[in-house]
Amino acid sequence: MINRKKLVQDKKILRVIDKNIAQHGRYKWLGIILIFLLVASTGGLYEQHAITTLAFSAALMLLGAVEFFLVVRFESVYGAGPARWRRWFVMNHWMSGALWAAFSVHIVLFYPLGTNTFLVVVLAVGLCSLANVEWSPYYRANLFFQSVVFLPLIIAVMLTNTINAYAIGGMLLSVYALLLQQAKTLNERHWSTIYDRHDLEIKARDLSQAVNVATEASQVKAEFLTNITHEIRTPMNNVLGMLALLDDTELSPQQQKLQGVAVRSGEGLLHLLEDVLDFSRIASGTVVLNKSVFNLRRCMDQVLEMLGPVAHGRGLDLSVIYERDIPLRLKGDKERLVQIVTNLVSKAIRLSRGAEIIVRVRLDRSDTLSGRLSVSVMLGGEALADDVVEGIFEAFCRTGGGEGQAEDTGLGLAISKGLAECMGGNIGFENPEEDGSYFWFTADVSVSTQQAQKDDGAKKLRGKAALLVGFPRGVEESLRTELDSWGMIINAVESVRSSENIVEILKRGEQDARPYHIVYINSPLRKSYNLELSEGIQKSDDIVSPKQVIMTSLAQRGMDLKSTLSDVPEIEWLTKPVVRSSINHVLAKLFDFEVKGPIKEAAKKSGGSYEEQDKHVLLVEDNKVNQMVARGMLTKLGYQVTTANNGQEALSILDQKPFDVILMDCLMPEMDGYEATEALRKRENTLERTPIIAMTASVVEGEELRCLTSGMDDYLAKPVNIDELGSKLRKWLGGANENEVEEGEVDELPASIARKSA
Repeated sequence: MINRKKLVQDKKILRVIDKNIAQHGRYKWLGIILIFLLVASTGGLYEQHAITTLAFSAALMLLGAVEFFLVVRFESVYGAGPARWRRWFVMNHWMSGALWAAFSVHIVLFYPLGTNTFLVVVLAVGLCSLANVEWSPYYRANLFFQSVVFLPLIIAVMLTNTINAYAIGGMLLSVYALLLQQAKTLNERHWSTIYDRHDLEIKARDLSQAVNVATEASQVKAEFLTNITHEIRTPMNNVLGMLALLDDTELSPQQQKLQGVAVRSGEGLLHLLEDVLDFSRIASGTVVLNKSVFNLRRCMDQVLEMLGPVAHGRGLDLSVIYERDIPLRLKGDKERLVQIVTNLVSKAIRLSRGAEIIVRVRLDRSDTLSGRLSVSVMLGGEALADDVVEGIFEAFCRTGGGEGQAEDTGLGLAISKGLAECMGGNIGFENPEEDGSYFWFTADVSVSTQQAQKDDGAKKLRGKAALLVGFPRGVEESLRTELDSWGMIINAVESVRSSENIVEILKRGEQDARPYHIVYINSPLRKSYNLELSEGIQKSDDIVSPKQVIMTSLAQRGMDLKSTLSDVPEIEWLTKPVVRSSINHVLAKLFDFEVKGPIKEAAKKSGGSYEEQDKHVLLVEDNKVNQMVARGMLTKLGYQVTTANNGQEALSILDQKPFDVILMDCLMPEMDGYEATEALRKRENTLERTPIIAMTASVVEGEELRCLTSGMDDYLAKPVNIDELGSKLRKWLGGANENEVEEGEVDELPASIARKSA
């Protein structure tokens, strides 16, 4: 509660008021002097009453000089005594009002109802109006000034004893009353403003203190999350690592089942931990975007490859459609974009009641090197119920799910919303009744100046005709878009009942001199593929048999099905969902040309064993269980391993012999990984630089940058699986498959995303 009496006596407030009144006092004196000179000269006062004019001018000069002194020397005089300065200034103000009142009375008596009278009356009204504004904080002082100026003037006008005088006097009396009311109102408003401002200052101060407390609490929370996540991920690395090593031992079927459940549970716990970290970063505004050049199509295709089997398990076809002229290479936070797409597609799979899910991608250019990426994920089927849609982007909203699907954490869409906003975009969900529900999000990206060139196969494929048989809308459009980019001619039919029907279509094409060179045949989900179509085309004598591509889901690719047509060179199998690399690979094989860019091999290892390698790895890790896990993985990968318990011990070992690569933990006793790396970089020859890969359980924003700044070359977050570890080592030891990495673009999904969607 504000103490108003205390505010009225507050020295800081009064000083501001007094200084403002003093600075604006010149307007009063400017008006007085101008009117006085006008009446004295033009009005003829000096000619008729010289002594009176000189007396009034002398008094005005004296009072003006006093006020001028009080204004010019405000700081010194006011500092010596505010109350004394205020008393002198108020007395001078009153005396100047009394002097003008006396002057006005003389003018009224000398020149009744003339021009001079009009001038002094107007100035009196002006002075009182100005005083009402400037002296509104001091109501009593202003009231006295108004009375001193107006009452003698009103009395003098009335004494002239004429009808006009009484009318003018009555008017002046009304103006006087209005000015008094105005003075009271302005005084109340002035101090009300002071009270409100003081109240706001108190609230702002309290709010600032609350913000500081919240900021400190947020910092404490961030430090807590940093420490607790490190402590949790360390044993998680041990648990998952040991389970991975256990999988390589002789296990009974029952033990294998239990081991699988334990692995999935551990990965689920890790998924939850990462979601909580992301949600906390977004809530605290500490998300750091790591911008790099990435291949847009490759990232989207890998998400589809990863989630395709999940969608197919629910009877949903999954496809991605790109608008024309979308650049391949963009610059942005690849991992965060993939995370949003993964979350939206996963949620769409849970919610969809249709037959397919269609992802559409477009880029709206703002200029040559920047634009807004727009991605929509269409669910298909009927509109969702209101209770499902309501709060869908709120944290811990667990809508969707279904039989055989694990319940998600309810943080995915809330995290996606925060990430989209961090990237300058937005996110939403549309639920129309007719066109089908869909998620959408936008993000600001840059366009790389270097784009891929067209493959040589474009010359061989241009003008070739393709027939698409029995594809759902989204898969057909996706396939059509890709084939059209090669310059091929595409025709599609929804379905055919038998091989005779498709042979008839092919025959008609030959008769019209537009033969089909390749036929894509779709195998509907959850149905066995009917070999009659392919065999009928092969055995028909009425047509020149075109090349065939049979598209099935992963679950339909049984060995018995493949072996039936495996000896036919003109038939290829393609696993849905449709992705660019797979389409191009099949086309290159059927039409005998070479495709530029990566073609991922189905498997990089055989029989679960790895080839022995003549490479030495120094493992720097203080945790004994972590040492055991990492050593087991490295041994399985075929590397020779030496361990060190801390950074100091690692430097001693490096003095004795060189290593091909160092796996460095960051938080260790005696000497941590950062210090050890900096010490090693200072003393080693730049031409013989040993690659150092950070292997740490700390996954807070900025940790990777800190590792790279200290001199490390790469970063692995615990828990580490054997495939991630092997990929990193092959990258730095020169054993990576040439197709794994192209022009600095990692061909695999970020490990955190892959684990979350597993």
